[in-house]
Amino acid sequence: MTTLPVREMVLYKHGVGFFVRAGAVSGEDVTLTFRHDEINDVLKSLTAFDNAGGQVLGIHYQTPMDINARLANSSIRLSDTASARDLLRDLRGRKVTLTFEITPGT
Repeated sequence: MTTLPVREMVLYKHGVGFFVRAGAVSGEDVTLTFRHDEINDVLKSLTAFDNAGGQVLGIHYQTPMDINARLANSSIRLSDTASARDLLRDLRGRKVTLTFEITPGT
């Protein structure tokens, strides 16, 4: 894995920063490390490209939280006492995909 050095950095007065990392890559992987509280902003703004004409085929990241921890931090509250109405209220404003399995005769 390759770690790329920071080549350019611009800091704005509102706490926003612009960082450019560049360098030669040996192999196929580049490692970038971010704090947990930075990941949301990173995923919204990360741009990756290959100056040598290759292709960036994907970006992978690990999440340290399990599904229960992620649900606890979500605005969707699932519980044994929640009703369908509660779920629909929590889903307001979100894109939802429903998949139904139809059994003949039911």
